[in-house]
Amino acid sequence: MPFKQGKVVDSFSVKGKGGKKTQVIFRYPKKSDAKACLKMVNSIRREAEYLGKRKMETLKSERKWLKGRLSEMRQGKGFVVFVGIDGHLVGDSSVLPTSYDASEHVGTFGIMLKEKFTGFGIGSRLAKKVLELAKKETKLKMIESTHFSKNRRSTALHKKLGFKQYGRFPKECKLRQGGYDDAIYLYKQIKRL
Repeated sequence: MPFKQGKVVDSFSVKGKGGKKTQVIFRYPKKSDAKACLKMVNSIRREAEYLGKRKMETLKSERKWLKGRLSEMRQGKGFVVFVGIDGHLVGDSSVLPTSYDASEHVGTFGIMLKEKFTGFGIGSRLAKKVLELAKKETKLKMIESTHFSKNRRSTALHKKLGFKQYGRFPKECKLRQGGYDDAIYLYKQIKRL
């Protein structure tokens, strides 16, 4: 099935705080998302302790990133799924190809979600959808991932998704408040090798 910019890949509602129902949409990015994506990524980077990238993006860098991801999606090499709530982007998840041609069968998993939308099952459902799409829509066979060891949510999510730990890099991650944390390295096989 050919990639289509902006295509909705899942839609559902969750009960938010106070019992209010909120509509959630998972969709592919489109070229016109650069400004909304910039706002989302910089907002999440400001609030999240456990992200590997903290430098704020510019509109130019976000347009370049988006252009690269759309190109990869057209070629079936990887993809990004955005989370939309009330017309705003609030997170994303991706499986992106590695830069090594000897590892063309390996993709890298990532996920981020604005803090106020965590705890409702959105992230788990998004991660499952992304891995399902990786298996169905790409030639990838293995997925790798990394997270901070102190990130309990990420530890639980990776376990729930069936990732297996293969390494631990002591004090690889510098914390904002000072000190260091270990990086946990994981993988998941999604197709037969």
